[in-house]
Amino acid sequence: MCRRHATTDMITSVPSAASLLSLTMHPRNLLPCTLHVPHSPKQDEEDRCVRVVRRQCSGIFQFDLCDPIMDEVFTENYAGRPVRKVSCRAKQRFLSVAHETTNVSSYHDGLLGTLLFYIGSVKSTLIDIFLPQGYPYSVSVDYLQYQIWDTLQAFASSMTGALATEAVLKGAGVGDQTASALAASLTWLAKDGLGMVGRIAFGFFKGSELDSDCKKWRLVADILNDLAFFIDLLSPAFPGSFFVCACTSSVLRCVVGVAGGATRTAIIQHQARRNNLADVASKDGSQETMVNVTALIASFILLPLVSGKQTIIWLLFLVFTLIHLYANYRAVRSLNMDNLNLKRATLLIRCWLKSGKVLSVTECNRNEPLFHSLGTRFLGCSLSHLLSYQNRVPSAKLRTTDAYTLLIDTRRNIGWIALADNGSKHSSLNALFDLESLAMNEDAPKKQFDTFLDDLNAHKWKTDGNNLGFDEWTYSKK
Repeated sequence: MCRRHATTDMITSVPSAASLLSLTMHPRNLLPCTLHVPHSPKQDEEDRCVRVVRRQCSGIFQFDLCDPIMDEVFTENYAGRPVRKVSCRAKQRFLSVAHETTNVSSYHDGLLGTLLFYIGSVKSTLIDIFLPQGYPYSVSVDYLQYQIWDTLQAFASSMTGALATEAVLKGAGVGDQTASALAASLTWLAKDGLGMVGRIAFGFFKGSELDSDCKKWRLVADILNDLAFFIDLLSPAFPGSFFVCACTSSVLRCVVGVAGGATRTAIIQHQARRNNLADVASKDGSQETMVNVTALIASFILLPLVSGKQTIIWLLFLVFTLIHLYANYRAVRSLNMDNLNLKRATLLIRCWLKSGKVLSVTECNRNEPLFHSLGTRFLGCSLSHLLSYQNRVPSAKLRTTDAYTLLIDTRRNIGWIALADNGSKHSSLNALFDLESLAMNEDAPKKQFDTFLDDLNAHKWKTDGNNLGFDEWTYSKK
């Protein structure tokens, strides 16, 4: 039986609840009453029958199906980006997806709409592949600027390494009929062994500084990296000294590996804002891999063109080295770290003591010196060493509290801080504050440091965990 006859039969007889439900839930009959259909006598009769059925069903389901249905529209976002709009019919609680905002073809017709749709899809896919989940809200505000400069420096470094590879192989005897394979193998093993020793030695002497002064050592690592490539390019010109050149460049490159890897970890820790250190690190690795693949393709094209042309090779080396160093400098300068190291803390304390103002995170990072220090400081030193210096230089100013003992030689700008083992989590920062105030011939009562600490927190500085670079010496009273 057709639907039209079924509707008429239900009106001429007393409808059951089941039949009313079956008819009412038909997709066409669920359409709002304001739906316009082509007019004909039979269709008008059918529409009249449907309205009667709806009135009867409204008593069963306790709502009037002929009332206008008001829609509530919600926008769904993913990582802060609008994805789709969802409409919810308030009375019937029916959900329907109105449209996806990423489908830009709904706003543009024809070829342009299709093109924009695919561009948006590719962009969204690249963001998911190379950027951390939740970007940009899951990372620091300086993340994108740093990654752009870091990508440029990585490409330049890869190209410089490709230029140096040919020189190293030539120096090792590749292509030389008189070269000994055993001699080349022994040279290679020796340079790798010395590199391992250099890695361990550098970690022992400078490992503790890589956290507290990561900007400086990030730049130092890249300078040493370019120096290693320079030695590699120079080695074929001195065949008799290839062993020395190879070992020297290997040691430098291993130091670069330690310093670069450690400082990169410190930077990623700063960038991760949702305890997503692993995610940020993995996406950084994906970006670096993509850059290396791009540089590899460029090297395949470039090396056959410049092979054997020393003037062009050295010119390209100079260009890529300058790009590498400049991009690294800009990358480091783009970082706005909000934790305290010795340099940033000293700048903040001196500015506050002079003007009563706390530098913002951006201002302090912009003024932070990268290579030179703001004075010689022995933080967390042995108490015996501090007192020994005080005996040698009686003019040095000494101050002792329950939590620390400090000494400042204002003439030489040398400061010493020895910590007691009963200090609080802010004792080290408090001691540094007193040391700088003593160096400026000012008295710093306890309440003054408390005010300074409150101002730091108000300007969004992290004061609970700092990298002031204190050693592990402490003392206790017996």
